[in-house]
Amino acid sequence: MKQYQLQNEYLILTVSEIGAEIISLRTAKEGKELIWQGAPGFWSEHAPLLFPAVGDWKENRFDYKGNIYEMPVHGFARFRPFEICCEESRIICTLRSDEQSAKYYPFSFCLTIIYT
Repeated sequence: MKQYQLQNEYLILTVSEIGAEIISLRTAKEGKELIWQGAPGFWSEHAPLLFPAVGDWKENRFDYKGNIYEMPVHGFARFRPFEICCEESRIICTLRSDEQSAKYYPFSFCLTIIYT
């Protein structure tokens, strides 16, 4: 899993390619971690991006135009690799609809997250 970093005089941000998730946010001077760092056996994620669903639904499925789609709890974006563009002062993370996402979500989309 690739990681990308931004830093200024106050903070150091680390973002994962998988899910465009913030995996670390530390103070630049003290190095104090501000994001949950996970605990095996409890919850290993940090700050997941929940798209296109937050929470779970009855049987984690929905019907659209007569077709049944099974949606993972909190959606699928947190498990997918994003296209990442790193610039001097921002990280741009993009996820586009494709054949894999259409199994869960039958709509075209372009999800862009910008950390700056």
